[in-house]
Amino acid sequence: MRSLIKIMFSFLMLISGTSLIYAQEFVMQQVGTWPNITSFTINHRADHIIMVMRQSKGLELVYESRKESGNTWSEPQPIEVLNRKIQQGAVIGGLSLSFDEKTLYFHSNIDGGKGNMDIYMSCLTTEGWGDPVAIEELNSEFDDTYPSIAPGAERVFFLRHQVMADERQEKKEASRMTMYQSVKDEKGKYSRPLPTNNSLNEGWVQDVTVGKDGATIYFSNRVERKEVARILFTRELMKDSWLLPETMFSDESSYDYYQAQEANGELYILRSNNKKQDRVGGIYHFSPNQRFLSSATVEERGGVFSATTRKPLKADLKVYNPTTMQLLGAYESYAPTGEYDMSNREDAHYFVDVRSEGHSYASYMLDYPQDAKSLLPEQIELFDTISLNVAVYDNEIFRPLESKIIAVRQSDKSIFRSTKCGDGIYNFKFALGSSYNVIATTPGFDENKFMFRLEGDIVFSQFLREMPMSPQKKNILFKIVDAETNNPLNASIVINNRNREERIVVGPDKMKDGTIDVLMREGDKYDVTVSSVIGYSFATREIAVKEAGKELVIPLIPLRSNVAISLNNINFVFGSADLLPASYTELDRLVKLMKENPMLKFEISVHTDNSGTAAYNLKLSDMRAVSVIDYLVESGISIGRLLPKGYGMSNPKVPNTTEENKAINRRVEFMLIESETENK
Repeated sequence: MRSLIKIMFSFLMLISGTSLIYAQEFVMQQVGTWPNITSFTINHRADHIIMVMRQSKGLELVYESRKESGNTWSEPQPIEVLNRKIQQGAVIGGLSLSFDEKTLYFHSNIDGGKGNMDIYMSCLTTEGWGDPVAIEELNSEFDDTYPSIAPGAERVFFLRHQVMADERQEKKEASRMTMYQSVKDEKGKYSRPLPTNNSLNEGWVQDVTVGKDGATIYFSNRVERKEVARILFTRELMKDSWLLPETMFSDESSYDYYQAQEANGELYILRSNNKKQDRVGGIYHFSPNQRFLSSATVEERGGVFSATTRKPLKADLKVYNPTTMQLLGAYESYAPTGEYDMSNREDAHYFVDVRSEGHSYASYMLDYPQDAKSLLPEQIELFDTISLNVAVYDNEIFRPLESKIIAVRQSDKSIFRSTKCGDGIYNFKFALGSSYNVIATTPGFDENKFMFRLEGDIVFSQFLREMPMSPQKKNILFKIVDAETNNPLNASIVINNRNREERIVVGPDKMKDGTIDVLMREGDKYDVTVSSVIGYSFATREIAVKEAGKELVIPLIPLRSNVAISLNNINFVFGSADLLPASYTELDRLVKLMKENPMLKFEISVHTDNSGTAAYNLKLSDMRAVSVIDYLVESGISIGRLLPKGYGMSNPKVPNTTEENKAINRRVEFMLIESETENK
């Protein structure tokens, strides 16, 4: 049986284009002067080694060393957190350092495991390496050993003792192991381990390591149990489809070779004396044929920092296939420094997202050309607060509003107050990771609110939200009637808001029997003008909606001869005939009335109070009457339709006994004096 396997295995090696003996000449050099090494791992830059060294009394302890100037290495320092476990009776082996050098994987028989040997990891902290933690998903009741993690920890390879169906064979082949693999999911958990392709498990598999491209594997293998251990190479062509393993080199007579690892363009191996077969030896390195190295990769090194404090952040960096969004690797920046280190294949496309709890989200599309260089920024900055500007405005006239705006954080009901930064613009500064109920209140308007969510992936640091406010209104019934008969009249109504830029226009066609309902804002004051009824004067009112009832009756005076109708708010410069600009609005209403009734002629009457002499007031009133007529003529009214008349203080409406009464007596009136039809 063994002879047949050896023949078949030799045949596979021959058809793959290689012989069992590595033919290329190479120079193998020892690393350091450390004897009695049973396991080691080296980082991809080849300047950091962690190893298990057998002591004089047979105790195997874990040490680490770093390359100093030149090719010298520092004195190995013990990793006490692991050595304490060894001194308590545990065995540690199968060392494997993660690509970013922040996690050390190994197998051990620490108390409490599932099997005799289980897979563990130790994470680097500011205090050094942390306590071993079992990777539960990988461990079983069998022996699980020699873990090797692809860059990004997306996939792990390890060895598990193969269980033989024939119990007689089980004891004889107790050391036979099978290569397994497991893939990590989005939640960071490894899937149920499955054996790799059968071509990788021929013979006696001794250990396994994965290259920096995540698809190249080096493993030690014996064709027969007592033959020399050689180094094999294979590469994944597509999912779980591998090149036939090739022997990279082998020494048929003297040495076993274990734990081949790629670092800085060379291979590092553990060489052991085959005659003793105790896997104890020294670390060596050499330059292999380039085709045995991993596919070309791009190393992305940088840091993740707070955009606010500039302090380093612990962040998750996940690498995806941009087409299928398959997770290809998961990295983590080191909290004390913010540093991350990842490996991506050259001439490929990737999507990288970066997340840190309580901070924003960043994403990058990496499209590597051949001979690509790093594409990620040297510093990735994530923010932990955002700026929210809220624009509050009237939803009918689109004007900014003064408002009181607060926000209530949903997680703890904390209240945040806004800062005004412009007309109707209010600003909040919010921490990420929660939701906020933003509430705006303005007198005379309905409350408005919205939920502002800052949970999940936040990309932008500045936001603008609009809060249109709906005015509170009261329904006012307008009734337009004849001032003498009280009969209804359908008229034009123009309503101007004195508090804001609002104008309501109602045409006669909208009225029914002289009435119409109009929604007007509570608390605001309005100027109301009723006009456009042939044969009637216009009428004006000032109305405060808060004080008004639900019904407003406005009588219109018929235009009859010798009936004086007062004009409101006609004012002059004190002691002068010069009109004040505030008078123009009312005079424009008179212009409109005269244009709607082109056959009528009017007397413009001006009255004063009793301040001053009668002669002075008579002359002043005459001059003021002329000023009013001048304005009407300039507005397009024929002078032939106008007659100025000053009455001075001769016709008071009320006694001139108070200032209020004097103001009433200082008035301007117009009066129909004849119709052109009457002349005919």
